[in-house]
Formats: sequence, structure tokens, C-alpha cells
Amino acid sequence: MFKDAANWGAWDNYLQGHLYKSLTAGHNYCVTFWVNLCDISAYAISNIGAYLDNGMIDTNTTCGNPLSQYTPQIVNTSGIISDTQHWTKVEGTFIANGTEKFITIGNFNSLSSTNYNPVVGLCCGGQGLAVYVIDDVSVIESNTTANAGNDTVVSVSHSTGVVDSAFVGLHELGWDCTWQQIYPAPTTTIGHGAGMWVHPTAGTNVYVVSMTLCGVTTTDTVRVYAWGAGVTPLGYAPKYTVYPNPVKEEVHINKVFENQSYRILNVIGSVIQQGELKKGDNIVDIKALANGVYLLEIISKEGEKVVYKMVKE
Repeated sequence: MFKDAANWGAWDNYLQGHLYKSLTAGHNYCVTFWVNLCDISAYAISNIGAYLDNGMIDTNTTCGNPLSQYTPQIVNTSGIISDTQHWTKVEGTFIANGTEKFITIGNFNSLSSTNYNPVVGLCCGGQGLAVYVIDDVSVIESNTTANAGNDTVVSVSHSTGVVDSAFVGLHELGWDCTWQQIYPAPTTTIGHGAGMWVHPTAGTNVYVVSMTLCGVTTTDTVRVYAWGAGVTPLGYAPKYTVYPNPVKEEVHINKVFENQSYRILNVIGSVIQQGELKKGDNIVDIKALANGVYLLEIISKEGEKVVYKMVKE
């Protein structure tokens, strides 16, 4: 992610940054960055682009010279960017050749081939500069989808009723994501980014993340269960008989009305054990599980689930 200025006019300046890792040959990537024209600018231009390579561009000793010998893979297509109040998104896709380790952003056109308009600015005694601020630069593989993370459980204090916070999603920068809490109702937008800390209420909390990547929007859902002690079924599906609690070696799951499946998850949402349940009464061996708190999911053939908290000791 960058936050800096790129100028055009009497000289050309460029922004350059190192990618977290080299791109993979043959893979398609979505490149996004946001542009805003500074109030001091005397001109506004349309020719802003991004060039990805192995770092061969020298932006220091060539400062002031247009790099028109390079053709950026991503170029602005929205016309002259003259908005000083709002951010303009520049976005596009390209197929990597596997050598890309750096991204360089600026105007790769010569002065004669640059599309520009004069604007009312205060810059530099009329030297004729177009000054832009660049922010939120991202290079993400185009088939990446929204990821809300694994379902998890947090504690509720017996004495104060305070519910622990939980992190949902991913620790990534530059992802264009929006988070909503859809349960308990009403649906509310609660934040942006690939991941965030949420503050659930007691019971079941459901969050949805949506991500737009080069015009393609995907969504994912995560549930955060906030419980005190005891075994509590969550949701509104049929309830089973699950006992004992706490459990030492075997958990009984009775009144299963058809062949179904089960999963046991730890408190960070990882699946520790799973298997099949037959119609009627079942005994699940959990001797191999370490002592602690787990989620027991009973899943129907249609994918509906009932979730219980289970304490192993």
C-alpha cells in the first residue's frame, strides 16, 4: 500500500514499491490503486498507469525523464482525473510472466502524447505540474474470493456478561471488502478490509464479507458463537439429545432422524474430528481429543446444521 504523490509537468516522477512475493507465470492478476488530484495542481491528466516488472526501472537517476519506453499493463480508462474531493479507482487485469517483483505507478507517456487539461491550481509559480496522491495499491490474483474465516466461539463472562472480541477474515492489506452483520437483525455494515475485529453479543452472531475484484463480487459467511458454561443448541433446526456435559470419553447423540454427519471443531474453527451418524442413537468416541471447549456440529444431508458447545475433560 502506498500513500505518496506522483507529479507530471516540467518533470516526471514515479512511485515504485516491492511486491510481497513474485507473481506466478501464467496467472491472472487484478491490479487496483486509487488516485486523487491535489489542489495545488495546474493540470489534470488521464495517462496514469502501473507497470509491473523485475525492478529494472531506475526511478532515481532517471527522475524527471518520462519512461515512455515502457508500456504499463494497467492504465486509467476513465478519462482525465480532475477530482480533488474524491478518490478515482484505476483497475485492470493482466497475465503475469513470473518475473514481476515490483510495481511502478505514474505517467508513462511523453509530454506530446499526454492527454491533459489546465485546472485552477496554486503550484510552483505556474511551472505546470499535475500532482496526484496514490493510495491503496493492491495486486491480487483474479480468482481470489472473499474469505470470512472459520466459525469460532468466544466466551461470555459469568460475572459481568461481557463478551470477548473475535477476529474474522484474513490479515491482508488492500482488499476491497465490506463486512456486514446479518444476525442478530437488522443487517448492519460494520467495516471494511480483508479482516476485522468484531464485538459479538451473547448467542449466535453471523457476519458476511463481500469482496469486489476487478468487477467480480464474491461473498462468504462466518458465525461467531458467544457462550457461557453449559451445552446449548444454536439456531432453529431440530434439537437432538446430546450428553453428557462435560464429557470424558464418549458423547451420546440421540434422536437422529436420518443418516447425517458430524464435525467437531476447536475454538478457532479448525475441524478436529468428523464422521457419520446413523438414524437413531449414536456414540462418538472422543478419547483422542485434548481437554478443552469444542463445537459439535450435526449436519443434515441438505447442509443444515445444529451447533452445540461441548466441554471435554
